[in-house]
Amino acid sequence: MKLIIDRKIWFRGTTSRLLAEDGRRCCVGIYCAALGVPDEAIRNGRTVDELDKQEDVDSIKRLAPWLSGVDIGGNYLNAEKLYLTNDAANISERKREQLISRTFADNGVEVEFVG
Repeated sequence: MKLIIDRKIWFRGTTSRLLAEDGRRCCVGIYCAALGVPDEAIRNGRTVDELDKQEDVDSIKRLAPWLSGVDIGGNYLNAEKLYLTNDAANISERKREQLISRTFADNGVEVEFVG
């Protein structure tokens, strides 16, 4: 799969949302949209695991199981890397894009940034 991240709608560099009221999305929110997840399911959610409705969480996990889960030490895996990198205030845009691209690529998703 190829994921296009449009910098004009990409919510980053601060505590973001999967889908904010103003229509901006974090990288995981953009990915959810590409998977066909309805906006209503992710609106104002901070993470996939924290959505209001369990059926929405379950649906996303079925579409992209790699977005959830913890290792044996209780550390979040891929999704947490994406959330932390997306929201980091102290890294350059270039580095942010490289790290996000790498995490998606590790899970079979090619990323292209536009805009």
